[in-house]
Amino acid sequence: MLLKKSESELLDTDLATQRILNHLKKNLTDDYICYYRYPPYFTTTNFTPSLVLIAKNGNISVFKIYSYTDEQLTKISDGFWLVNGNKEENPVKDLEDYCYSFEKDLERPRNNLRGKVKIKWSACFPFFNKTKRALDL
Repeated sequence: MLLKKSESELLDTDLATQRILNHLKKNLTDDYICYYRYPPYFTTTNFTPSLVLIAKNGNISVFKIYSYTDEQLTKISDGFWLVNGNKEENPVKDLEDYCYSFEKDLERPRNNLRGKVKIKWSACFPFFNKTKRALDL
């Protein structure tokens, strides 16, 4: 897996992303390019995914990685998250909007990629205790 990064000094201290990257490196072949905070697509919202994987077959996986523990993030619902006792707007909506815009731009009639590229997204919580709880998005 080839890693491209725009803010490499951040990766040194970004333990949550390092954990996900290590998992990906162990489980993926070299048929991917991985972008760290270096999105191959930009929107007007300035949303920046944590990682974007582009496979040689053109499929794209977009990851937003959160460093919350399951003690900090205690509730996830469609509209809000409960983080450290505070109600916050669900940030996954930004991830969904980013992927929707990306995919729709690829589907434009003039684009030769129409119908050939699939975009999947994931919200990752590498510091959650998997055996204790799983929260559905």
